[in-house]
Amino acid sequence: MVNVTLFSEDFAKLHNTLCQLRTFRQSLTGDSLFTLQVTKVDEIVKSFEDSLKSAYEQEDKIQTRRGNHYSEVQEKYNLEAIWSVEHVESLFEMHPFTSAKTVSYPLGTHWGGKDIQVEIPGNTWLSLYLAADEAICKSGDMHHIFIEVFEPEGENLILRTGS
Repeated sequence: MVNVTLFSEDFAKLHNTLCQLRTFRQSLTGDSLFTLQVTKVDEIVKSFEDSLKSAYEQEDKIQTRRGNHYSEVQEKYNLEAIWSVEHVESLFEMHPFTSAKTVSYPLGTHWGGKDIQVEIPGNTWLSLYLAADEAICKSGDMHHIFIEVFEPEGENLILRTGS
C-alpha cells in the first residue's frame, strides 16, 4: 500500500460522481429486479463514501483553517468584503498576477453606479483583498461583497463578486 495525493480536481470529480450515483439510486424503484439493482447501487455508494471519508475530513479541516484565517485578516484590517477565493492558503503569500497594477470593478458587475479602479498596494493576496475591499466600498454595492475571482487583463485584474 502506498500513500497518494488526491488532487482537488480529482477529488471534485469523485465527489460529483458519488452525487450522481446517489441521484441514480434514488430513481430506482419498482419490482424485484430493481430491488436487486438498488441493493448493488447501495453497496457501491457505501464503498465510495467509505473510500472518501478521510478526504472529506481533510478537506473540512483545510477549509475550516483557511476560513478562520480569512476571517482573522478581515477583522484585523477592518474589511467589509468577504474573501471567497478558497484555494488561497495564506493571504500573506504572493499572488501570481505579477504584472497586475490595478483592480477594476466594472459597472455591470455590481449594483453601484460607476466603474471603479483601484491600485494594488503590493504583491500579496492581502494586497488584492485590500484593493478589492476598497473597490467594493467605493461602488456602494454592499450586497455583492464576496470576493470570488480576479480575471487578468493586461496590468489590470477584473474583480468578480457574489452575494
